[in-house]
Amino acid sequence: MKKLMTSFLAVTCAFLGCSLSACTDDKETAETLPETSAESTEAIDYGTLAIDDVFAWVGYPENIVIPVFSKPELAEKLIYEYDHSGISIDPETNCVTALKAGRYEVTAKSEHFSAEFIVRAEEVDLNSAKFSAVNYTAAAENRAAQWASGGCDGKTTLFIGDSFFDTSFWAGFYTESYTGKDALCLGISATTTYDWEQWLGGWLGATKPKSIVMHIGTNNVYDDGDSIFAALSAYQRMFLLMHEQFPDTHIYWFGVTQRAHDNEKIERVSEINAKMQKWCDALDFITYIDTPSLIDKNMLKDGVHPKPENYSIFVDALDKTDIAIEEAK
Repeated sequence: MKKLMTSFLAVTCAFLGCSLSACTDDKETAETLPETSAESTEAIDYGTLAIDDVFAWVGYPENIVIPVFSKPELAEKLIYEYDHSGISIDPETNCVTALKAGRYEVTAKSEHFSAEFIVRAEEVDLNSAKFSAVNYTAAAENRAAQWASGGCDGKTTLFIGDSFFDTSFWAGFYTESYTGKDALCLGISATTTYDWEQWLGGWLGATKPKSIVMHIGTNNVYDDGDSIFAALSAYQRMFLLMHEQFPDTHIYWFGVTQRAHDNEKIERVSEINAKMQKWCDALDFITYIDTPSLIDKNMLKDGVHPKPENYSIFVDALDKTDIAIEEAK
């Protein structure tokens, strides 16, 4: 580089009619002339920005917009352009609130990024058949009584959800999996997120668990036939309501276990799990546990539920999180 600089100075001096020594008398100046590199002239590759569609519900807790930068170290603060009459997005928290039902196109921008996504703002019809938990009234009363007699506010870890966490299926919960632990297994077979959402305003909302561990969602898709959008909306709304009800309680959610039949719904559940994992990872109150990738059809006793010996998969996976289940007293 110095040789090239000297040649450049010689040519310049000859053109100007001065000597090379005159141009190089100040050695420090000559040595500190900036060097030109290929790196300094190349444009920076900032990568890409992608944002999935977002669900929001009128009169419900806000949901989160999740910007995904392909190069997180170059992420930038975003501003949002949208119809302010239907939704509101806080650029500081990336949280969206629904003001009225509708499908709203949003553009997220910064100096080097731009991405478009949809906010699906919904009115929730609590009178629809999906929210009728009348078939589970007796079971719900039984679970409420079990909490009243065995639950300890702020200490007991509560396992809830569908049949996977119903002791009719997890028969060894107390005798094998969590012997001597301050934990209650109060799942109810055949239930969906809609049932548990309803119970947040009833017996479930009256509990005060230290932690909540949940397997829920299989019946939304396989039995009720929820689409990907319907399932994502239902899962996220229930968890946000649960967090509002239990702000100091961490939630651990096992992804939806695949069944051994119905390939179309298997693919649907795979996409739901992937999107929910991304959603959970963006929030600090819920942990997604990837057991669906650990369970295959040979581990199921009826094509749906795990064989008794395979419940250790849930126990081991939960143990790898930061959960702390206390000893029973």
